[in-house]
Amino acid sequence: MNILAFETSIGGCSVALLSENKTSYVESENQMMQSEELIIMVNRILKDNNLTYQDLSAVSCSIGPGSFTGIRVGIAAARGMKKALKNVKLIGVSTLEILAHNSSIETTKEQRTLAILKAYGDEFYIQEFDSNKKAASDIQVVSESTLLEEYKKYDMVLSHKTESLPTSLVDINALSVLNLAKAIYKNDSCDNNLTPLYIKKPNIHKK
Repeated sequence: MNILAFETSIGGCSVALLSENKTSYVESENQMMQSEELIIMVNRILKDNNLTYQDLSAVSCSIGPGSFTGIRVGIAAARGMKKALKNVKLIGVSTLEILAHNSSIETTKEQRTLAILKAYGDEFYIQEFDSNKKAASDIQVVSESTLLEEYKKYDMVLSHKTESLPTSLVDINALSVLNLAKAIYKNDSCDNNLTPLYIKKPNIHKK
């Protein structure tokens, strides 16, 4: 299987490729140029592995929550590839799923895990996961003061970048997207309907 993965929803742009059990990875140094650099990076990683778009088995991307613009960039690219490549499968993964799935910390059956991700201002996205790294709640948006009370109820708290809380840090990038996508592909639970995971309204203010 040849799986292409990219991550554009958390302030940057990175691309990973799994081909013949070999993993390749590239990331952009520019944190604000996802739309300009994503396809250039995809073309580069395919060329470096002597592959074409037609060789891909699946394309995976993060669907949010995260940057509204970044989410749209990733999903538009994946949908465009699907339109041109009828046989390719699409795999969408949430950023909170990525945190839970890519944690290297073992949990017991009784333990509860909370994945958190910074939103705008003093707000956070949160979601509970069970010991099998499956979602045990819907995604919620809470204030920092609420989070400070909630996180005490959990045995493990995972985050990408949260300075105000003692958490276990997990990277969100194309490699972590790929890691989760591999498991989904093997279970044949791909979803060709990529839908943006917008939990909050856009942070837009009229003058």
